[in-house]
Amino acid sequence: MMKIKLLCVFILLMNSGLLISCESSKAENENVKKFEIATVKAVIYEANKVYGERFTKGDKRFYEEKYVRDACIMPENIAEICGRENIKNYYYGSGEKNKLKITITPKDIIGGEEVVVEIGGYELFDETSKSIDKGKFIATWRQEDGKWKLHREIWNTDNPKEEK
Repeated sequence: MMKIKLLCVFILLMNSGLLISCESSKAENENVKKFEIATVKAVIYEANKVYGERFTKGDKRFYEEKYVRDACIMPENIAEICGRENIKNYYYGSGEKNKLKITITPKDIIGGEEVVVEIGGYELFDETSKSIDKGKFIATWRQEDGKWKLHREIWNTDNPKEEK
């Protein structure tokens, strides 16, 4: 009889522990921010305002703030370029592109808490504000260290192919 009482007490204690654990998890989940696409869109719109700084900043921190560690870009007619330092070298080089300006126009931003996809257009201008390229792009964004950053970028021009 004593064994049955001990077993009953043990079961009651276990169930109480599970209930407390469930309530604790519920409270923790309520504190986790819900994914809101509108919030991510705002981050992307702000990032697009300074997108052109990639041509003028050789500062490594700029790329750390804008790209995830394993980021890759896929420019037209050359191999994929991965890693922040390589991306910096592509965009900034040794500063020779620092007079370029770019306008980014998002057309659609969709996704979920794991990945967000931005689809849009761009226009590139030289130092005299003459349009030198216009095209479209797709960019994926991921969170890293609690911030939304570029993960992948691919683009191509709308300009006709130059005849050789």
